[in-house]
Order: sequence, then structure tokens, then C-alpha cells
Amino acid sequence: MARYWNSFVSSGAAMCALFSEFVIAVPSGGGENLWFKYGKFLVAVCIGLWFVPGRVWSLRRHRWKWRFIAFALAVCSLVSVLRYTEIVRSWSVQYWRSERIVIGETLLPDAQKYLEKLRARRPSATPRDVLDDSAGDATRVWVVGEIETRARTITLLYLLTLFLLSSSVVTISQAAYGATRAGSVIHSVASNSGVWLEHALMTMGGLRPN
Repeated sequence: MARYWNSFVSSGAAMCALFSEFVIAVPSGGGENLWFKYGKFLVAVCIGLWFVPGRVWSLRRHRWKWRFIAFALAVCSLVSVLRYTEIVRSWSVQYWRSERIVIGETLLPDAQKYLEKLRARRPSATPRDVLDDSAGDATRVWVVGEIETRARTITLLYLLTLFLLSSSVVTISQAAYGATRAGSVIHSVASNSGVWLEHALMTMGGLRPN
């Protein structure tokens, strides 16, 4: 079981990447895209590929490589999570319960005119009010190209963050696996050294070892 522990972790991380959600889910317009679903599958495949270096670099002398890789991935995943969260909150709005909608930056001419009418009656009106009056259809409020570009960026950053987080789990487990193997090897060397020393002492004393 311990021999194949790193393989089990790689497989488990790949499955989690395929089915899990984390932090803030991809807003509407990104998560509903077919490429997003394919991207999650591709991320799971890439995580599964950690099995190859895990088998090649499985000796105790490789544990420092895994520790360095695990530390680098942990730092990168943290930065990616923070960046992803910031972009989602800036480029999307919460529309209904936990559902978020990707928005653009430039208002459409009709949406701009409607916003001016709203502000004539209520100076505190915002583009969000226009979105509410448009039944949550962001394409009737902002430029479609901007919405699509932002949705793609959010989706790619989500997939990247998912890969980094899962890879961190894999590499940390591999580093721990290497440390465990190192301990077992040291224990084996110490036991063999004790047997050899006992044999030598008995030979010097003129006794025949059992």
C-alpha cells in the first residue's frame, strides 16, 4: 500500500480537479461554456501526468526536488487564488442568490441612454440597475466582446488555479513519501550495520555466530 501511495494521491487529486468547485465558482458566461468543461478534463489529465515524475524521482535523494517544487507550487497557487478572487469580484456581479454574471466595461448606446433616464429620476442609479431591468442579460447592457473576453480570462485563470492547487497536493504528498522512504532506508542500513558489528565482535572473540 505504501509503495503505491503517491500513485493514489495523483489519481485522487486528478478526480478532485475534475469534479470540485472552490472559492468562488466561475460566473455565468464562463462555467456554462463547453470549453470550460473540456478544460477541467484537461487539467485532470495534466495532474495525472505527475504520476510519471513521481515514479522516476521516487528515491530518497529526490525528496529535496519535490520539496522545492511543492513550495514553488504552493506560493504560485496562493497568488493565483488571490488574483482569481479579485478578478471575479471586479468583472462580475452577484445577480441571484449565489449566481454571478460576467459584466463588461463599456455600456451599449441604448443602455447608456436608459441609465441617463434613470439618473434623471434617481441620481444614485448605476449600471447594475440597468442590468436588473434587463432581466440579468448582460449582453443588453455592455459590449458583448468585452464580456466574452472577460469570461475567457476568468475561465482560464480558474483552470490554472485548479491545476496549481491540485499539483501542490500531489507534490507535497510526494515529498512526504520521499521522506518516509528515507527513514525506512536509514532504518534498514542501521539494522544491517548492527548485524555486521555483532558478527565482527563475535569473530574477534573466537565465537561462531549463529
